[in-house]
Amino acid sequence: MATWREVIEDENYQKLSTGEKIKTKNEFFNNVIVKSDKYKSLPQDNRIRIASDFFTPKTEEGLKASLPEKPTVGQIAKYATEYFQTQSPFAVLDKPVEELARFIEPDSAKPGIPGALEFFPRQIASELLRGYKPSTAGAFGLGMKAVKPIAKPVGQFIASKIPNGLKKYWQEI
Repeated sequence: MATWREVIEDENYQKLSTGEKIKTKNEFFNNVIVKSDKYKSLPQDNRIRIASDFFTPKTEEGLKASLPEKPTVGQIAKYATEYFQTQSPFAVLDKPVEELARFIEPDSAKPGIPGALEFFPRQIASELLRGYKPSTAGAFGLGMKAVKPIAKPVGQFIASKIPNGLKKYWQEI
């Protein structure tokens, strides 16, 4: 019986489409590896590790991961924010704000209390400027405008389900 290395080095395998290569790999695993006595004698943990290693795409096989990862909502939001901050017209306005923040920001702190009294206010001022860059404030503002039509009715619905006695109690606090 041929080994998997011999199979992937064969010219016929190299000519197969990606789908056929994946099918061949599955068939090899199910018909050769799983049915071997050596594989059957291994503990379950080792079998799982071997299967995982076998199905991890390798460059010599000419395969890529067949299913790309689906992005999460957080990843989509992060990508959109980064894109907005680098590609929007607001990004042009960020440059003078960043230059001003760098100008205000101290290079180094002097030792002792007088140095700290000089360092902290300047550092805080520069970070405040960076926090309110046009791209950051614009992204937040646009995000809130997008969320408002959804959040307001949801909030009203939740508020309508809270008992009146509990609402009065919270208002007193």
